[in-house]
Amino acid sequence: MFTSYLSQHLTELHKLSAVQSCPFTAVSHYHQVSHRLFQQSCIANRLLKQVEKPSINELINAEKALIDSKLVAQACMQFLLRLSTSMQIEFLLELSSVKDKLQTLVTAISEIACIYNNHFSSSESAVLKSFYQPLSVDKKSVFNWFHSPELLRNDMKTVLGCFDNMREAEYVNSPLMSVFLLSLSAEQITSLANHASNTLTVDQTIQLLLKSGFAKHSLFANSMLHKVDEPKKIVASIRRCLGAQLDEIVSYDLQREVYNNQGALNEFQSEFKINWPSIAPQLSTQRVIYGYPLTQPLNAIMQLAMDCNSRIVLSHYLDFVQLQHAKQPLELQNEGA
Repeated sequence: MFTSYLSQHLTELHKLSAVQSCPFTAVSHYHQVSHRLFQQSCIANRLLKQVEKPSINELINAEKALIDSKLVAQACMQFLLRLSTSMQIEFLLELSSVKDKLQTLVTAISEIACIYNNHFSSSESAVLKSFYQPLSVDKKSVFNWFHSPELLRNDMKTVLGCFDNMREAEYVNSPLMSVFLLSLSAEQITSLANHASNTLTVDQTIQLLLKSGFAKHSLFANSMLHKVDEPKKIVASIRRCLGAQLDEIVSYDLQREVYNNQGALNEFQSEFKINWPSIAPQLSTQRVIYGYPLTQPLNAIMQLAMDCNSRIVLSHYLDFVQLQHAKQPLELQNEGA
């Protein structure tokens, strides 16, 4: 069943993946598009109500056929959400047993699972956490900062070393790089950006600044729109930093025009520069994801309003914070001893 579904709906799954990556598409809309795709498929192909669990062989064969792992992950999640709880756990455990062979696919599935965070039981979430790269034994050298963030506090050399390790392992554009940047101070971000500019493009360096959650960098990013290779990506990063607050200073249609067609850059820059002072005071002291302060608890409605990438970053960041909180009692015990 899974192989048939995958082969017949690659075009639709590609569109769904594009919806996930769009900075203007809310998580709630992604859910709707995904549900509608599966429902239409069921009607068109008269699928049985009882969805079958994808087999590991089917996933391996999809990889051998060079089908994009992101598309396979989208299909996997559509099936996973419709399995019984016991079959979900069974599938996830089977997938966990081959996660080293299917690492790209497993990573993609774990990221999509963040978008459906409230749909899984604690048992299922526990298995999904085992896919999380910072918790993998073979990745601990790359993600030592995740387990011991105190290493980053006063040693810039260590910060730069951690960044270089992640860059060499091709994590520059990953949600985990965003979590790393969110763990650094403003001074560290400035030093890191100067260091990163030696190996990254101008576009990548600006995106690095925006991923740090310091909204003030969006003003600089706006000023560079005519000097970068892909203004679309910079606008996407500004959107993910400021969230819906960007709508207060640049019209939504104008944002989409720049993102979709890379036109109207002058108009975008002008509106941003003129109206930035109206939101600057409330953002100048805040560290944000999609315009929400890191210290602000977000309810379900707020999370559904975020774009998918920001929701994934938030999920990973909360995991990071939770791990640090869990370590604190142990550290206090050790100090008392």
